[in-house]
Amino acid sequence: MQGVYEYFPTERINFGETIEVALRRELEQMGAKRVFVLASNTLSQQTDALTRVKAILQDRFVGVFDAMPAHSPRSALLQALAMAREVEPDLLISLGGGSSIDGAKLVQVGLAETIRSHDDFNAFHAQRGADGQIFVPKIRDNGLRQIAIPTTLSGAEYTTTGGSVDDIAHKKDLYIARQLVPVAVILDPSIARLTTEWLWLSTGFRAVDHAVESICSPTANPFTDATCIHGLRMLQRSMRRTKKDPDDLDARLQ
Repeated sequence: MQGVYEYFPTERINFGETIEVALRRELEQMGAKRVFVLASNTLSQQTDALTRVKAILQDRFVGVFDAMPAHSPRSALLQALAMAREVEPDLLISLGGGSSIDGAKLVQVGLAETIRSHDDFNAFHAQRGADGQIFVPKIRDNGLRQIAIPTTLSGAEYTTTGGSVDDIAHKKDLYIARQLVPVAVILDPSIARLTTEWLWLSTGFRAVDHAVESICSPTANPFTDATCIHGLRMLQRSMRRTKKDPDDLDARLQ
């Protein structure tokens, strides 16, 4: 066996604390002054999640984009980019599932590479060349990072890959760069409790798929085997508990 396992530049995973505790600590540690939020529309409009985040941010809060559809399409990203460019954030916060997290990743790409039109995205997503090999364009790092507050089990908060739908060509593109993984993740089950049951359970089964796919991968290694096998055990125990009792916050955290 031989290979290389590369750690992504996530600095901290905060778990089991409320966002009031964990996010305040992250803001102080990072010295953020201007924070732009990408939030799920449901969380923003139908729950108190965004209100809680804004209360923590206080005068650090410079704006929110809460109209990101599923799969973070380019048309919505351009709207988010226009808002973010105007307020010049020094930190992004994603509040929601994979679309919000990927949306923040693509805002990082767009601000770093001055993307202003639909076609501007084309130079930066992974592409397959004539020889069949995947080419990953380099994406400039301007120092802007995100803190993810995930509310589903999509796992987008742990990857250096962001997905976005080209809503003219009707295909999904991948953007890959080390700096796109969130610098910190906050796992607060009281926020995840706000997710609708069907979405929570469906992303849980998608997490099972992610784990099995990694274990069966030809590039699997002892590190990924260990984390995925243990992850499957945790999912097997805790998903049933959250189905039986949605208010079981310990099960939801697990």
